[in-house]
Amino acid sequence: MQESIELAVPRGILRGMVHRPPAGEGAHHPLLIVFHGFTGTKVDNHFIYPKLCRSLEARGIASLRFDFSGSGESDGDFRDMTLSGELDEARRIFDFAQGLAGIDPRSIFLLGHSMGGLVAGMLAAEKAPAGLVLLAPAGNIDAIISERLRAGRPLEDAPGCRDIGGLVLGREFLPDLRGMNPLGLSARYAGPVMVVQGSADPVVPEEVSRLWYSRFPGAARYIVLEGAGHNYDSIAFEERIFREIGDFVVAPRRSPA
Repeated sequence: MQESIELAVPRGILRGMVHRPPAGEGAHHPLLIVFHGFTGTKVDNHFIYPKLCRSLEARGIASLRFDFSGSGESDGDFRDMTLSGELDEARRIFDFAQGLAGIDPRSIFLLGHSMGGLVAGMLAAEKAPAGLVLLAPAGNIDAIISERLRAGRPLEDAPGCRDIGGLVLGREFLPDLRGMNPLGLSARYAGPVMVVQGSADPVVPEEVSRLWYSRFPGAARYIVLEGAGHNYDSIAFEERIFREIGDFVVAPRRSPA
C-alpha cells in the first residue's frame, strides 16, 4: 500500500510517500527511510525510489521517502538548501517514522544516495538505526559543488548565488558544508553498513566510497556494480541493488559481497 504523507518542518511542509506491506494482525514491519541526493527528489532518475519501495513492500519491508525542503514537491526554495538544514529535516523524518502505525521502531534502516549519503551517515551516528545503506556517498561533495559553481552563472539580483542548470545554489551552502565533518561524524555509527558503488561513476570515485566504508566499525557489505554510473541507470543494476538492499534489511550483518 502506498500513501501520500506530509510533515511540517520549520521551512514549511515536506511531502512524501510511505509504503506498507499488507498489515496482518499485530504486524510490525521493518522500515527503510530513503534520503535523495543533491538536486534529487523522492522519485529520482528512472523512478528508482518508487520501484525500490515497491520491491521492498513485496518482501514485507515498509519504506518512507520525502523530498527535502526546496526539492521536488516540498515547500521551500532550493537556494536556501544546506547540508545542516537537510540533516535537521532528516532528524524530524526519523522521529516521525518511529511513530508510524505497523512499524517496528527498533528496525528502522537508513538509505542515502550521494549527498543524501552524508545526511544518512550523520543521522545514523545520532539515532543508531538498525542499519545504514550508502549509495555512492559523496565524500567529495566540496569538489563536486565547487565545479558546479565554476560552471554556473552568477545572478545579478542575488549576490553570491549561482544558476547551476536551472537551480539557484545559495551563498550559504559551501560555508555550511565546510563547517561540518560528515565522514568524522558518520564514522561514529557502530551498526551494520552496506555501501554500493558503480565502477564507472563519474561523480563519486570508487576510492571515496571505499574510504567511507573503511571508517565504519560495522562495515558489513561493499558492493561494486561493474559498469554502473552514479544513478545506476539500467534494469539490471536496479534489480541487483533492490535485491541487495532487501537482503541487508532482512539480515544486516556481514555477508559475502
